[in-house]
Amino acid sequence: MEKEAEFGALDTEPMYHASRYLRAGLINDDPQAPLPATAREWELYTSMPGAERAAKRLTAATRSLKEKLMRCPIEDLPFIRKCVGGI
Repeated sequence: MEKEAEFGALDTEPMYHASRYLRAGLINDDPQAPLPATAREWELYTSMPGAERAAKRLTAATRSLKEKLMRCPIEDLPFIRKCVGGI
């Protein structure tokens, strides 16, 4: 996400969206949590050229992370849920 930082990817709003999506998959506390796909949905700096490209990279990276986390050994899940869910 460092590459996308100039578009606001490390601001609280995009971090919230990524966390909400990950929590939905790992803790199932928000099954309706969408995966943002556009700069507007991620709440990036939409007026900057390249913001949509950055949004696509964020979407792909977040989806990939969730898929990897879901394949973790079952004994690792409590730790992962604690990290992602803040429980």
